[in-house]
Amino acid sequence: MQEVQHWIEEAQLGDQNAWEQIVQHFSGMAFSVAYTRLGDWSLVEDTVQEAFAETFSNLHKLQEAEAFPGWFKTIVERQCHRLLRRKKPMMMPLDETIVMDVEKFDVELIAERREWHQKPSHILIPILSRSLIFKGISIYIHRFMSC
Repeated sequence: MQEVQHWIEEAQLGDQNAWEQIVQHFSGMAFSVAYTRLGDWSLVEDTVQEAFAETFSNLHKLQEAEAFPGWFKTIVERQCHRLLRRKKPMMMPLDETIVMDVEKFDVELIAERREWHQKPSHILIPILSRSLIFKGISIYIHRFMSC
């Protein structure tokens, strides 16, 4: 622990080698904490990098070198929290998810289906053949009767 305190004190004075030692020594802990929170290695790598950047820019604020491990862990956790707040889950209707699995990410077809779903039904009905209209009505009635 004395060695870590020495690195921190030297890094606060601008010693690049001491900073590199700190990064090597605390990377494992940072990755472990971030992966526990995020569960995605690509996000973890970004988060750890951001945490080290924040730590480096605020290292002069650290008053006691022995407090570094807890202080740094708090920074990593805060970076994870920031990322989770910014990250919006991608939501997609279930039928499009199935289409994506079956049609192997055919972007044109997915865009066409989205456009199709957004058109009002009064525009779509004249386009459909009589057999498709009949099938659609049959399905609708069957679903209505099953409720």
